[in-house]
Amino acid sequence: MTQVPGLRPPVQERSRRSLERILNAGADVLSERGYEGFSIAEVCQRAQISSGALYSRFDGKDSLILGIHTHVLGRIDADAREMYQPGPQWDGLSVTQTIELAVRLLVDHFTKHAAILGVFIIMTANDSRLRQNTAEPAQAISGAFRDRLLAHSAEFPHPDPAAAVDAIFSLAFESLAHHVAFGGEFWNQPPHPMAEIAHLLPRLARLHLLTPPDPAA
Repeated sequence: MTQVPGLRPPVQERSRRSLERILNAGADVLSERGYEGFSIAEVCQRAQISSGALYSRFDGKDSLILGIHTHVLGRIDADAREMYQPGPQWDGLSVTQTIELAVRLLVDHFTKHAAILGVFIIMTANDSRLRQNTAEPAQAISGAFRDRLLAHSAEFPHPDPAAAVDAIFSLAFESLAHHVAFGGEFWNQPPHPMAEIAHLLPRLARLHLLTPPDPAA
């Protein structure tokens, strides 16, 4: 895994397996209980190691959290990059179908990782190290999304198709991030079901990308 401040990297295979158990257990605790309910004791219990073994690997809770974030984000990033790779699922699609598939895959991605992403998004607001960790994967998925849609750029009635696609990605990404982190908390109402968001976002994307801009605007 990427070097993490406060983590003493394992050398032997047995130590690597132990570290993997710690990081996976920590991710499970974060997903289920959030940062406020996170405890090293619970991580040790789930990973079936002693607290001394954990502290021999990590300086403390902060470095453990950063290690979990780096570990999990690596897997999530790999999933995200894979889903926009060229392949049979994209072959022969119309521009409308391509837009719908690209947005639906983003919705599916957030749905799959909703529990841990919701915790990470809240934590990232207050931790510059986590923000630095997140920046590169977010840029990578944005670029992959852009590349996939710009294969149809000649069909977009916009003077700057790349900017139009980036705007749609930002809208979809931020809407989904807000949904998994907060739901309807800020609006004093229940959260929209993900199925509803999955229906609305592709429609908004099609309208934005395929509607000629108003020259009077």
